[in-house]
Amino acid sequence: MKKFGIIFFLLILTSCSDSDDEMVLTESLPQTWELASINVGISGEILEDNELPWQETLVLNSDNSFVRTRIYENETITATGRFMLLEAPEERQLILVHNDDSPLIENCSNSNEERLRFVSANQLSGGAVPCDGPGLFYVRTA
Repeated sequence: MKKFGIIFFLLILTSCSDSDDEMVLTESLPQTWELASINVGISGEILEDNELPWQETLVLNSDNSFVRTRIYENETITATGRFMLLEAPEERQLILVHNDDSPLIENCSNSNEERLRFVSANQLSGGAVPCDGPGLFYVRTA
């Protein structure tokens, strides 16, 4: 009977784990994500709200396409491509594969692929911090 109790307790623990991240992209699409803060790099300075040098949105569509729009000094730049979800045991990543070269691609290589990490079901982080570029932090708005 004691073994049954231990097994039951372990089953409860695993089934009641925080599964917030499981709903990341299984909810209805499209989803809209907005830039909420920027880590400017090696200085560690964080810019938020009115301090942000640009506004940016990332829309994920139901056909696995995305549209990223950045407004900087009254100029609008748009990038498009496809996205996929990479699920690893420790984390989930959103992989953006841009159709064309774009100044919106934030990574440490010359590729058109960009990886954003799910911090939670409503928060993404990415950018080029490992190579002293900006770190970008997005929140889901719709």
